Amino acid sequence: MKYVLLALLAFVPAACSSGGSGSIPQNPSTPTPAPSPMIVVANRNGPQALLGFAIGTQGNLSPVLNISGSNTGLTSNSGGPIAVALDSSGRLYTADDSSSTTTIAVFAPGSTGNVAPSATITNVGAVGGLATDSAGNLYVASWVQNSVSVYAPGATGNAAPSRVISGSNTLLNRPGCVYVDSSGKIYVCNYSSANQILVFAANSSGNVAPVQNLQGAATLLDGPDGITVDAAGQMIVANGGGSGPISFFAPGATGNVAPVNTIGGSSTGLQNESGITLDAQGNMYVADATANAVFEFAANASGNVAPIATIQGSNTLLNDPFGPVLVP
Repeated sequence: MKYVLLALLAFVPAACSSGGSGSIPQNPSTPTPAPSPMIVVANRNGPQALLGFAIGTQGNLSPVLNISGSNTGLTSNSGGPIAVALDSSGRLYTADDSSSTTTIAVFAPGSTGNVAPSATITNVGAVGGLATDSAGNLYVASWVQNSVSVYAPGATGNAAPSRVISGSNTLLNRPGCVYVDSSGKIYVCNYSSANQILVFAANSSGNVAPVQNLQGAATLLDGPDGITVDAAGQMIVANGGGSGPISFFAPGATGNVAPVNTIGGSSTGLQNESGITLDAQGNMYVADATANAVFEFAANASGNVAPIATIQGSNTLLNDPFGPVLVP
C-alpha cells in the first residue's frame, strides 16, 4: 500500500480510521447535480469519497458534492481514494490506494451521491497520481511500478496504455503525483527519499531521460506530493513530508536550485500537503492530509502567511484528503 510504505520513507501520515458513509441522497439513481465551480478532493477515509466544496466558501461546512457509498466502488481494504483528476468534458477520475493493481473509476459530469461509475479502467498499476491533458489522455503515475502510463481518451475495461514512461533512464522512484501543462510537458513528483521533481518532454514514451531534474538540499523538497504550473510558467510544489513549504520554482529550473518563493510557517496552518491546484486568478488550493483541510492562499502569497480561506471541521467530512482539482 502506498500510504503505509511511504510512511516508512519520509511521510508522517494522519491517523487512519475505518471507512464510513457520508450523506447520500435517498434516491441514488437520480442524483442532484452539484453546483460549480468547486474544489473536489479524494477523501481517503470516513467516508471514502470524492468531496466537493463551492468556490468562495469556507469554514465547517458540508460538501456540496459527495460521491460515496457501495455503488461507487470507492472502498478498499488497502485504503480509499488516493488521487483525483478532471478532464475537459467534466468527468472525474479516481483510484483507491493499493500496493499492486487497482481500478480507476470514472464518474460522469454532475455525479453525486451513491452512484456507480460511468466507466472503469481495470488492472492499473498502484496509483500514486492522476492527471489529464487537453486532448483527454489520462496519465497514471504508479508508485510501485515506477512508471507513468498514458491511456487514450475513452479508455475503458482492461485497456492497454498507449504509451508508458519507465526504465532506469527516467529516474522514476515511487512517483506520488503527475501533472501535464498546456504544452504537454509531464511533471512527476518522486515522493520517496529521492525528494525530486522530474519533467519529461511532451509525448515522452519508453526509457527516456527527463529534460529537467530538480533535486538537492537547496530545493527544500520534502516528500513532494502535488505540483502545478502557473500562468507565468512557475512550478508550484506541495511538499508532503511535514517540513517542506509550498515551493515555487522558476520556469525551466533544474538541478539543486533554491525556490524563488515559498509559503510556510505556523500561520499557514499547513502540516502535510497532499495536493495543489490553481484557479483562473492564480489563487492556490492546497489539500492537507494531516490537518484534514483545504487551504486557499492568494495568488501573491509568500512566506508565513495565513490562508485567505480554510475548509475544515467535522461537517466537511474531510479525513485524509488528496487532490484537489478545480471543477469550473
